[in-house]
Amino acid sequence: SKQWEVYPNPSGSVISVSGFDTMDTVHLFDATGKEIRLDALKKTWDISGYAPGVYVFRIISGNKVYQKKIVIQ
Repeated sequence: SKQWEVYPNPSGSVISVSGFDTMDTVHLFDATGKEIRLDALKKTWDISGYAPGVYVFRIISGNKVYQKKIVIQ
């Protein structure tokens, strides 16, 4: 299985991802299932404007789906 990280977790300002050369899509999903699309060309994103809570961070890369839960403070 692929080794990858999204960090820091929890975070209140920015999150970054490591372990991917390229990503097709990057999304956050909040507790209600609302989808937030992030720029897949970046590896760091400003999340300071999002409501605190638990989110699913999802990457699609090479027809595979990778996801982890993150906490935004």
